[in-house]
Amino acid sequence: MSMLISDMFTVDRRAALAKMDCPVLIIASGKSFELDRQKDEAKAIRRAQFVQIDDASHAVFLDQPDRFAAVLAAFLEGLDKRRQ
Repeated sequence: MSMLISDMFTVDRRAALAKMDCPVLIIASGKSFELDRQKDEAKAIRRAQFVQIDDASHAVFLDQPDRFAAVLAAFLEGLDKRRQ
């Protein structure tokens, strides 16, 4: 647990994230204590799409499964359209 916490709070990933060159979907809980950091990290990724889902805790896919599924489906459809 201490390694996870250390990694979460002491590692600056922005340089690695800036190298990513593929579509990325980040779905975050509006209640997350990491929300501001997640938004900043999403901004560092060139092709990232950030979606905040309110009324959900850490496990957004469990707390708001329909909303999560809709966001994911829309993202995947967008990928499909880019290939055509």
